[in-house]
Amino acid sequence: MEYEREGVYTHDPAEYSREYSTRQIINDILRISLEPYLFKELLEHILDYIVSRKGLHLSPQAAIFLVEPNSQFLTLKASCGFSVHQEDRCASVKMGFCHCGRAASNGSIHYFSSRPPLHLNNSEQPCPSGHYCIPINRDEQPIGLLALYVTESHELSIEMEQLLEAIANILATVIESQKMDQQMIELVNDLRI
Repeated sequence: MEYEREGVYTHDPAEYSREYSTRQIINDILRISLEPYLFKELLEHILDYIVSRKGLHLSPQAAIFLVEPNSQFLTLKASCGFSVHQEDRCASVKMGFCHCGRAASNGSIHYFSSRPPLHLNNSEQPCPSGHYCIPINRDEQPIGLLALYVTESHELSIEMEQLLEAIANILATVIESQKMDQQMIELVNDLRI
């Protein structure tokens, strides 16, 4: 339903609020990505920000994995809310294996309502009601993966998937920028020798 206010048509106020919230989240993540943090700290700040958004109904557990160069493994680079056991189990995940590896290898967002296979034998950690595995791609090649756990009140939606895809695109730029910075440092060091 559209509303007219001073000759301007607007969408339903609830829809406008969701669109504003989505834009605000994207802008805030872009702002965080420009802060002068070390790479791991930057990823952790982004994760902390994402899981703190109450309207997304995310649990405080999240992780970012990177694809190791010339390998078929995802390496855990940053996490929040993970137990030591989870960090150990997820330190290195083979592409195509477990939920994260499967999502990264096929390149599309997946929502899983079951516990990840690497965690099936771990009864000490309560299992959130589900989680998203969002591939981080550059030129249709996987360079990482964002894993976000959700609360029981979370509802699946196209808008949420679009927001997660936008966040993954920002992360792809952050990761590529870090790689270029590292290459420049190596080049400068090589020139000094």
